[in-house]
Amino acid sequence: MTRAPIAAPFVLLLNIALWALFIYFIVLIIRALRKYLRSGTGGGNPPEQAKNLGETLKAHRTAAGYTQEYVAEAWASAVRRSASGKTAPRTPAPPT
Repeated sequence: MTRAPIAAPFVLLLNIALWALFIYFIVLIIRALRKYLRSGTGGGNPPEQAKNLGETLKAHRTAAGYTQEYVAEAWASAVRRSASGKTAPRTPAPPT
């Protein structure tokens, strides 16, 4: 049984086309990754991001215009009321 002479070139062309398509997609992915990395959004810590909880609390406190003494007194007052049973601590409603 002999093969048709047209089958071998067709398979070869199909193979070349599939490899070309594969290489084309790889090039597109590399270009997209390079563009993403050059855009500056590729991770790292932005300068305005707080490093720890203390810095976050300070940033929010100063943005609201409160002093450290005022926040401490308000916190102590809330703890005293809660401990004495006068008020229950406020908690957010559970998600539905």
